[in-house]
Amino acid sequence: MSEDQIRASDGDRQRVADRLRLATDEGRLTLGEYDERLDRAFKAQTYADLDALIADLPAPAGEEKSRVAPVESAKEVRWDWGRDRDRHDRRRDRRSRRKRGIRSGWGGWLGLSVFLTGIWFLSRLSDIREEGFAEGVAGHGFWPLWPIAGIGLLMLARTIGSMFGDRED
Repeated sequence: MSEDQIRASDGDRQRVADRLRLATDEGRLTLGEYDERLDRAFKAQTYADLDALIADLPAPAGEEKSRVAPVESAKEVRWDWGRDRDRHDRRRDRRSRRKRGIRSGWGGWLGLSVFLTGIWFLSRLSDIREEGFAEGVAGHGFWPLWPIAGIGLLMLARTIGSMFGDRED
C-alpha cells in the first residue's frame, strides 16, 4: 500500500485546513476557492485527497524569504491614541468655551432686561402713585420690549449658529 492510500486523521485534515487559510490570507486563494477546498478537506479520506488540495500552493515562506515586502498585520498596526485623545480634548474645550459664551451672553441679556424694566418702572412710578398700579402701568407703552426682544433674537441666532455652525474637526 502506498503512502497516498493511507487514511488521513482529523489532525491531518486540520493541518491542511490551516494551510488553506494561510494561502487565503496571502491572497493565493479566493474565498470561493477556500470554501470549496475546505469542504473537500474535511471530507477527505486519504493523504492523496489532502495532497490534491494543496498541490498547486507553494510552501508558506517566512517574511524573510518572501519576494514581496510584507504588509503590516492588524496586530502590528498601532493606533495613535494620543492624537485621538488630543483631538477629543480640543473638542471638549471648544464645546466648554462655546457653552460659557452662550451662558454669559444670555446672562447679559437677562441683566439688561431687568435693568431696562427697572428704568421703565421707575419712570412710571409717579403715574402709578397718581392713577393706581394697574392704570399707571397699563396706561403707557412698555418701551423696553423692543430692545429686549431685539437683543433676545440676536442672542437666539447666535446660540443656534454656535450649535450648528462650522466645526473644525
